[in-house]
Amino acid sequence: MKPIITVSQFFGNFPINGIQNSKPDGYVFKIPSFITGYSLMIITLMGIFFAADINETISSTKENFFKTLFHALFFGYNFLVLLIIFCKSPRWIKLQMNWQRVEGKLDNFSSSYQTKFRLRFKLRMISLILCFCALIEHMYSYEHPLSHVPSAEKYFSLIGENILKTTFGSLDGISHNSAVIVGILHSMLRTFATFTWNFCDLLIILVSIGLAERYKHLNEVVRFKISNNSTERINWRKIKKTYAIMNELVKEADNIVSPLILLSCCMNVYLICVQTSEGIRSVMTESKIPIYFFLSLFFMIIRTIALVLSVAKINVESSHASTIFTRCLSVFIIEVILMQQQLSIDKVSFTAMKFFPITRKFIFTITGTIVTYGILYMQLRTI
Repeated sequence: MKPIITVSQFFGNFPINGIQNSKPDGYVFKIPSFITGYSLMIITLMGIFFAADINETISSTKENFFKTLFHALFFGYNFLVLLIIFCKSPRWIKLQMNWQRVEGKLDNFSSSYQTKFRLRFKLRMISLILCFCALIEHMYSYEHPLSHVPSAEKYFSLIGENILKTTFGSLDGISHNSAVIVGILHSMLRTFATFTWNFCDLLIILVSIGLAERYKHLNEVVRFKISNNSTERINWRKIKKTYAIMNELVKEADNIVSPLILLSCCMNVYLICVQTSEGIRSVMTESKIPIYFFLSLFFMIIRTIALVLSVAKINVESSHASTIFTRCLSVFIIEVILMQQQLSIDKVSFTAMKFFPITRKFIFTITGTIVTYGILYMQLRTI
């Protein structure tokens, strides 16, 4: 996870000094530092372009309203994500320190070198695949609009002139070079926003899988102990304490990523609906259908499913822990009974800012919303 966070700092995420240290004790969040100032600059620019797109949306015509609204929401989403990550950076350092402490206690409970190696390999593969697919999708997003203009300079000039005209009302006194610079800056911020959009989902997936795999390993160890030892010889108090610290780590991580989960789910559903409507419109009105819409739609659907399933895996593994202890209830052991009650009452899962837990059922809720939107869109087009 450290390499992807290091790369994300170039795009304004996680303004933490000492991120290259082997231990989180060396991580420092300081307001008077270059990386913090750089992050604040990116957040400010994102907010300025968000305000400019909102202004453009308000003054746009009926034909361009939804297009400008899409750009405004996209920049607004990334502005909020950057702001949340900036505010949560000190708590992220504490989470990493507690995570390392919990890892040490789990290692004392049971050796897990192979589990760590497999987990590290899995996280790296997920990061590489998602980043590669995001890069392909982003390249196609630039290829599509550039195919309608004679040169890249003309493309940047048109973007800059559109922004400046919307902001100042006219282009009087504004040179061509100024429009090109504004267009390039807007395109750079768009690239930064696209990275942040992908990084937000990747961060949620990596944190979720990391916690779920540790929970899974703990369940396997406890299941092995129960199967190969008599119930009376097992140190139930140590097992209960281990589950308790894992549950606390999940809750601490949820306090940090739950706002990002809520924003990500809302934005991904919105983008899927937008791309679905664009795909339907292209099929019904255009002779040559751009491949970008369907490539982007497929990528977003797969990524949203992967995000929800990764987050829901924490709830699945915690539910498996509850079923493990039901096998031991034939023998009256107070620690087992207390653990069973605690796991059945205190459901362990990531949430969307405590509004609702993320479980596997949530994927059906998202599917139902998108299908309903698609049906309504097709019916309204026929009116």
